[in-house]
Amino acid sequence: MTFAQIALLLGVWLIAVVAPGPDFIAVLRGSAARGRAQGMAVAGGVICGIACWAMLAMAGLGALLTRYGHVYA
Repeated sequence: MTFAQIALLLGVWLIAVVAPGPDFIAVLRGSAARGRAQGMAVAGGVICGIACWAMLAMAGLGALLTRYGHVYA
């Protein structure tokens, strides 16, 4: 990949990360309705959920690469 392609990919990723999504809305709603403690609890749940998805994705990719490593190389 060239530097221009990496910069473009990084720019698109940055826009996707900065854009508010359902997680942001859930934390905002919890904070507004029940206070800071509830907002922190919702944020903790969001973090745990994202961590679970990331670990499962890495495990799945690892399993695919282990099984079909010849296709990757």
